[in-house]
Amino acid sequence: MSDIFISYSKQDHKRAKDVATRLIQEGWSVFWDRNIPVGSNWDEILEKELNTARVIVTLWSKDSVTSEWVRAEAAEGANRRILVPVVLESVTIPIRFRLLQTADISDWDLGQSDTEGMQLLIEAIARIGSLQTCEEGEARRIVEEKTVHKQSNKDDETNKQDELKTQGKSIDEQDPVPKKVRYELKKLIKKVSMNRRFLFLCLAGVVLISITYTIVQNAYKGTTEKLGHSYTDPKIVKDIDGNEYNVIKIGNQIWMAENLRTTKYRDGKAILLVTDGTAWNYLNTSGYCLYNNFVAYRNSYGALYNWYAVNTRILCPTGWHVPSDAEWTTLTTFLGGDSVAGGKLKETSTVHWSRPNTGATNESGFKALPGGTRYNRGSFYHTGYYGCWWSATEYYNESNAWYRGMSYETCYVRRHYDSKSVGFSVRCLKDN
Repeated sequence: MSDIFISYSKQDHKRAKDVATRLIQEGWSVFWDRNIPVGSNWDEILEKELNTARVIVTLWSKDSVTSEWVRAEAAEGANRRILVPVVLESVTIPIRFRLLQTADISDWDLGQSDTEGMQLLIEAIARIGSLQTCEEGEARRIVEEKTVHKQSNKDDETNKQDELKTQGKSIDEQDPVPKKVRYELKKLIKKVSMNRRFLFLCLAGVVLISITYTIVQNAYKGTTEKLGHSYTDPKIVKDIDGNEYNVIKIGNQIWMAENLRTTKYRDGKAILLVTDGTAWNYLNTSGYCLYNNFVAYRNSYGALYNWYAVNTRILCPTGWHVPSDAEWTTLTTFLGGDSVAGGKLKETSTVHWSRPNTGATNESGFKALPGGTRYNRGSFYHTGYYGCWWSATEYYNESNAWYRGMSYETCYVRRHYDSKSVGFSVRCLKDN
């Protein structure tokens, strides 16, 4: 029985081998069909390994999405709630599996540092399969060694006490230092201790005065430097529809603290509202929609816009713009990097985010919400689970553009690209 079962298309053999090698480096046992002994009944072995695996990893590619075997193995993992889907390239995942968070390792190569997608994959496997990573195993080993060492020292001391007791003498009685010398030593130690105490009190006083001065100084500042609460005027901005948005300063950037929900460009021209799924699928001009065409979602989550609307450059109010890929990176870097920025950006409650809303603190004041997605085939997914926000930057081809995504399961901010026809949320950034 192996910890991990890798499901893939035979055309992706090399990539599957690399993934298996990386997971083995974490100390996990991995099964992929190249492990089947010659002369064995391969379908029986596959079924046995599939049924006993603690985690099933599916490698999605243009070949595997059409494979009945891969789909069946993925379905087994989904039914047992042990499926970890992985994307090897830009591809439309079968509809049943799109609600699951997917690790993108299209930019990962064996032998190089782990990308964000590979980190997400390792994290998901460890969580779903309750498996230790190498780092966790090493940390536990160090703790155990310290515990054993501490216990060993304790045992040695106990044995020493017992040995003295068997000789009918206490430790004090074994002290070879004369009483008079011990008395003088105690006086000296007490004097030194008093001097140290006086010095400590002086230092504590200096620190207390410094802290008090800093607090008083900050109290009279026009703005506070606390993360996510350094406002500038105006604190609220309006779009052309009259919708009002709270404003937040994070680092040197000023952001809207709510998702955009305008129905018009700033020049007054209406944005095309598309409710029909087929029409959305074939739309190659600017448009917007509301999640599940449900008007009530608009006030909470905002609207979903395709990238063509973003590319008009007049989607945001005057003086504001849709952030570029680089400006998104500036934000996440200021917040400590992609691996932790999501927690600092997400709204803390589970009113909008599904449980557990891992790591959410909203200490930035950004209040990211899971507005979901409308795919280019017109279907809606992920509200409550994932939030995705467009950037104004095209990917390296004409069909895709960069976006940022956040999940209810992690603290990560995911940088990836998708079709320009997809409907994502939009946040506006103030012009410099």
